[in-house]
Amino acid sequence: MKKSLSALLLVVCLLIVTLSACSENITPNKSTQSPDESSPTNESSETDPPPVSDASNVARIGETLTVDWLQITLDSVTNYVDDSEFLSDKPDEGKEFVVLWFTAKNTSEEDEHINMFYEDSYCDDFSIKSESFLFHLTGETLWGDIAAGKASKGYVAYQVPTDWDTIEFQYQPNLFGNSASKMIFKATKSDIE
Repeated sequence: MKKSLSALLLVVCLLIVTLSACSENITPNKSTQSPDESSPTNESSETDPPPVSDASNVARIGETLTVDWLQITLDSVTNYVDDSEFLSDKPDEGKEFVVLWFTAKNTSEEDEHINMFYEDSYCDDFSIKSESFLFHLTGETLWGDIAAGKASKGYVAYQVPTDWDTIEFQYQPNLFGNSASKMIFKATKSDIE
């Protein structure tokens, strides 16, 4: 009995050490790709509703966040309108489709995966889920594999009320990381191209 209890205790200790080693100390770096665009600074807590807690990991159009192996840039924000006569994706009454376009780069030496289940998004502080289009939107979603040292372009789309103000896309590549490992991208209705 003592041997099995000791063996169980050893396994638990090894599991704790392994999980601790998996949670990396990650610090996001924000850079602006376009020197013409001004980046937000000193955002007050009044203008940033929860779940945003740290403005250092918040980016807007043209800005890049880096966490661990992943660099993501929010390239643009567009409306999606499917005008085809036959099969089409149509928003519900009083809503519209908004598409966030990203570039993601894998900076590691191994193939990596951008997992759709590590995303949280909000429209005007209310949780929203991404949309999957079936018919006419060209391009790929952000989700999927990226080879070592390579990049991909993709979108995440939402159905939101037509009077929306702010969409917030959050991605945390390391589920065991702290809040600083969360990448947060914000877009407003005025950002739509």
